[in-house]
Amino acid sequence: MVPFQCNCSKLSSSSNFRSVALAAAAYTVLVDLFPGCAPAFKVRYETSQAIRDASRLGRKALANGIYVGQEVARRVLKLRHLDCSNQLGSQGGFGNYSDYTLYTSMNLPSVNVFANRWQPLRLPLGGDYGAWDDQVFVTSHWGLVRPFSPLNSEAKTPGSTRLALQRPSDSELALLNQQMIAYSANLTDGQKMEIEFWGGPNEPAHTLPAIWTLFAENIAIKQSHTLKQDVVMFLYLSNALHDAAIAAWDMKRALDSARPITSIRTLLKNQPIVAWGGPFKGTLAIFGQDFVPYAASDSLTPSSPEFVSDHAAFSSAAVEVLQYVTRSNRLGLSFTFRPGSSRVEPGRVPAKTTILSYKTLADALDAATQSQVRGGFQYPFSIQAGLTSGQLVASRVIDLANNYINGTATY
Repeated sequence: MVPFQCNCSKLSSSSNFRSVALAAAAYTVLVDLFPGCAPAFKVRYETSQAIRDASRLGRKALANGIYVGQEVARRVLKLRHLDCSNQLGSQGGFGNYSDYTLYTSMNLPSVNVFANRWQPLRLPLGGDYGAWDDQVFVTSHWGLVRPFSPLNSEAKTPGSTRLALQRPSDSELALLNQQMIAYSANLTDGQKMEIEFWGGPNEPAHTLPAIWTLFAENIAIKQSHTLKQDVVMFLYLSNALHDAAIAAWDMKRALDSARPITSIRTLLKNQPIVAWGGPFKGTLAIFGQDFVPYAASDSLTPSSPEFVSDHAAFSSAAVEVLQYVTRSNRLGLSFTFRPGSSRVEPGRVPAKTTILSYKTLADALDAATQSQVRGGFQYPFSIQAGLTSGQLVASRVIDLANNYINGTATY
């Protein structure tokens, strides 16, 4: 990536100039990514503190700041429009960010032939009685996206090496499935709310990268970050999350492994088990083919293969960055849920006010990953692999970002 260069000798070096340049860059990128929200972004941008403060420098200084921000943003966007994410839909597929690689699942929603391979589920459409929709491997091409940093072989395993990654044996998988069923049967209200908080498949309002970004904002406020400190921290964090997604989706596509719901329903078909029976049903004696993770009926499990855990990869990468930036493990956040505020079992769960507290980043990392196991979405071995992948990706991002910051990067 070639950095933006201009003759800045006559441009203001004040914090107001830098703020307006950053605001212009952010606005330009946001409008490109979310064009439907452009009017709302325009209002926020034009009334922002950065623009108001920069106006005091005069029209020329304000225009220069906007120009620098917009030009940098345009150059980044030009690069990213060709990064194989298919943002514009120009590489094929059926729209923005659509898969152009013609991925096809080895199993059909109605027929499972390969028990250890991912199976898209046929799920009811909320609000439409009798209407159904089949899952699609979301952004199945994402392993091809251009990363910020070079990913080493432990984080993204190229070629045939990916397929040699050890799968659990049949006996190990049987034990893991029993463990998942036991978690399901004994879910507490606190664990249910933790599963929902950390973004089970039924949570459209926020993604896991968004949660960690909000945590970073909270840290910045608590530590009274300067503008430069914020820019550096989010340079590390956003690119670590970006590369963690690429590494995780590369392995998901390569191994195409079954989610616990498919494995349990297939391998324990017609066998009695005791597990959570679905919203408002509690723990029941059911058959294996009726097993459901802790989620709403129209979004039972994420729309991607199981291995590797993206929750673990995102969370591990974020924690690696935040610990590096702050030189601390402290977080100090808590979240309160009113009785009946569950989205999966509204009006009933939790039975009483529930508080989730995370004193440290390590506490939050453990909660994010374990919520996926308890919820019935991921196996522990997938979590562990995701933790390793995320940590390695983040370390590479930090090294390269430091080279950019220090002016020692080669282009």
